[in-house]
Amino acid sequence: MALDYRWMQGIIFALALGFLAACAEESTDEPQARMPDKEHTWVRKETVKKTKEDFFAAKDKAAPQFTIDEELKKRLSTPPAGDEEQAPADAAACLNRVEPMDKVRMAVQRAGGAWHAFERSPEVRPFSSQGIQIDSQTNKMVFAFKHLCDSARGLTKTGLAIVLSHRLKSKSREELKKELIKLGEAEADVDKWLAHQKYYAENSNRDLSYTSIASLISKGEVLIGFYDELSKRQVDAATKDAFLTDTATLLLVLNDMLASEKYMALALKEDNAVPNEFLSDM
Repeated sequence: MALDYRWMQGIIFALALGFLAACAEESTDEPQARMPDKEHTWVRKETVKKTKEDFFAAKDKAAPQFTIDEELKKRLSTPPAGDEEQAPADAAACLNRVEPMDKVRMAVQRAGGAWHAFERSPEVRPFSSQGIQIDSQTNKMVFAFKHLCDSARGLTKTGLAIVLSHRLKSKSREELKKELIKLGEAEADVDKWLAHQKYYAENSNRDLSYTSIASLISKGEVLIGFYDELSKRQVDAATKDAFLTDTATLLLVLNDMLASEKYMALALKEDNAVPNEFLSDM
C-alpha cells in the first residue's frame, strides 16, 4: 500500500514538472507565432462612373485654355513679301537659308529654351509644359526645313531601302516577303519594310518646289525671331497675361504650320515613317 502511495506521488510530481516547463516556455521572450492580420478591404460606396462633363472638366483643368492674340497670329503666319524671288537653286543653297535659323534655335535652347522662360518666373511656372511644347514644335519645324531642302529633288534611300531594292532585283516582292517571314521576321514588320522601300523608290526622283519651301522658311524665320524674343522675357505679375497670350499664340501658329502646310506635314510623315532596320542576315 505504501509502495502504491509513493508511485502515485511520483506520477503527480512528474505532471507538476511538465506543467512548470510549459509555463516557462510561455514566459520566454520569443514571440508567439501568429496568423497575419486580415486585410482590410476598402469599399468605395459612391459611383465611379464619370460623365462626359466630368471628363471634359478634368481635361480643361489639366490643360488650361489661353487667350490667342489674333493680330499676332496673323503677323506670325504671314511671311514677308518678295521672298518668292529668293527661292534657292539647290539643296545647298536651301540649307544655307536654314542655317542661321538653326543657330538661333540652338542658342535659345542652350540657354534653357522657352521652358526656362516659364520656369524662371513663379508667375508662369505652373504653365511650363507650354514652353516644352514650343521647344519641341520649333525643333520639328527646323528639322522639317532641313529634310525638305535635302529631299526636294529626290529622297535619298535609307540603308533598309537599299538592301531591299537590291534583293528585289532577283525576286518578286511576294517572294521576298515569304523569304523574310521564313527567316523569322513578323509579317507586319515585313509589310512595313516593303512599303518603305516602295515609297522611297517612287520618290527617288521627285521635284518639290523650292519656291514653296522658301516661303515656308520665310515664315519660319518670323517664328524663330519671336521664339528668341519670348525666351528672353522677364515675366512678373504685370506681364504674366501678355506672356501667356503670346506663347499660346506662337504655339498655335507652330502647330497649324506643321499640321496644315502640305510640305511640312510631308516632311514629318517621312521622318516618322522610317522603320527600324531588321536584323536578319540578308
